[in-house]
Amino acid sequence: MTSFMNSMAMALLLGALLDQVLGDPSWFPHPVIFLGRAILRIEKKLHPWEKSPKSQRILGGLLFFVITFGTMAAVALVLLLARHIAPWLFMFASALLFWLGLAKRSLEREARRIYEALVKGDLEDARGKLSYLVTRDTGHMSEEEVVKGVLETVTENTSDGVLAPLFYGCLLGPVGMWGYKAINTLDSMVGYKTPRHLHFGRVSAKMDDVLNYVPARLTAFFMLLVGPYGGRSRRDAWTYYHRDRDKTESPNAGHPEAAAAGIRGISLGGEARYFGKVVSKPLLGPGHRPVGAGDILWVIKLLNRSYGLALPLGVAVLAVLWR
Repeated sequence: MTSFMNSMAMALLLGALLDQVLGDPSWFPHPVIFLGRAILRIEKKLHPWEKSPKSQRILGGLLFFVITFGTMAAVALVLLLARHIAPWLFMFASALLFWLGLAKRSLEREARRIYEALVKGDLEDARGKLSYLVTRDTGHMSEEEVVKGVLETVTENTSDGVLAPLFYGCLLGPVGMWGYKAINTLDSMVGYKTPRHLHFGRVSAKMDDVLNYVPARLTAFFMLLVGPYGGRSRRDAWTYYHRDRDKTESPNAGHPEAAAAGIRGISLGGEARYFGKVVSKPLLGPGHRPVGAGDILWVIKLLNRSYGLALPLGVAVLAVLWR
């Protein structure tokens, strides 16, 4: 068991290193792409336009079950085969799965590309790049709206896309990490309150909320603990966080966003356009000043510091739980 634990800890560190160095290279087929294709294919077969809300929820639950447990079974099978062949192959396969499950470098890279477009004065390019990261309509955004969109998606994905996969990877290894990734991908594709997905995506959306409950709060705590305050009051940041964290419709998204807004002294939230409709979200943070392009570099630093604290803690937890 000790050697198994050591190999898992080493695999996680190697996977984190690969993510930091390579990110998600375009030449490597990412499993999330195949997950997305599988979700679309099964959804087309199951989605019942003419059925009752109850039937839609049942069939949406079936989609959730097939994708989530199918993903976990596939990962477990790969690891079992690798372990049967050779211990080093097991560690290598685990490292690859950890690498592909973490998205820190790619999130940082995409945010930096939007920053560079804004610095060059190319607002249209910045809008286009942001559209790949968010579901909101970006076509007519102002520069401030683009920046706010980047800040919100980076803070939320620091939890959803980075620390939550790390959390479940440390608890349950690559199988747990990819079970979470499957649920998070389901939520991003069918977990909307649109006519098509209101009932069909309910199970996926609710399960994503459940699984992100602890990681979202840990992320906010890490942000408040190590965030780049730049001379601003830590006490004020905690005060604004406690005031605003539960304002959002999502039970989780408000935690990292409120923490970041409190640390930086800005406001996040407000009006945004989704699927052609204007949605008013509650304002988070004190709003001492408008946001600017430089805040994107700041939120990247916040991401890196939070991850820099979470990774060694996660490895330590893995070592204790799996000894």
